[in-house]
Amino acid sequence: IETSALTTCRRPLHPPLPRPQACARLHTRRIGKAPQLCPDKVMTAPAHPFWDYSLRFYADPETQAACLDLQDRLGADVNIVLYALYRASRGDQLDLGGLRQADQAVSAWRDDVVRPLRQVRRALKPHTHALSAADQSRVHDGIKKLELEAEQAQQYHLEVLAIAATTTSEGMAARANIATCAAYLEVDPSDPALATLLNRFETLRQTDRNSS
Repeated sequence: IETSALTTCRRPLHPPLPRPQACARLHTRRIGKAPQLCPDKVMTAPAHPFWDYSLRFYADPETQAACLDLQDRLGADVNIVLYALYRASRGDQLDLGGLRQADQAVSAWRDDVVRPLRQVRRALKPHTHALSAADQSRVHDGIKKLELEAEQAQQYHLEVLAIAATTTSEGMAARANIATCAAYLEVDPSDPALATLLNRFETLRQTDRNSS
């Protein structure tokens, strides 16, 4: 996900989802409706709470910088980290196996579609080719739109996965899921970028509590 991507597609957000009651049981559930991994249709698909949550979560410059840092420095798929935090917002604590399941479910789409589009867009951004700057900008903007649609389709697919989780409090789930992301990325849980995302999660959680 790039700063220029998520900030170009905003919609009214759904009200905060109800907070699940804390308990120690394991559960498996589906979230949302089945996606169609087809870029020419995703922008007209019904609203999905994971996508809306991501738009809201990403609407902060410090958070955007942290996400790009994780992506460029560690090779992280930001959508997987956002998925872990979205599940935490529902009180779902994922283990390493669950996070791996989510990652593997979208790995081919990410490697064959999302990342190649990102590479092409970045190659066009500096206007270093012999074509006119106007033509390069036009193609760049078209690629950026396709990249956004591809990332949106990826989130739609993640949203419907049936991945087991332990139900707990939102705060505990967020801290545990960030630690799981750190283990998956083989980085220290206190990594500054992950700490920034956890702080963002807490900020949104407090905002929702104060407005309820």
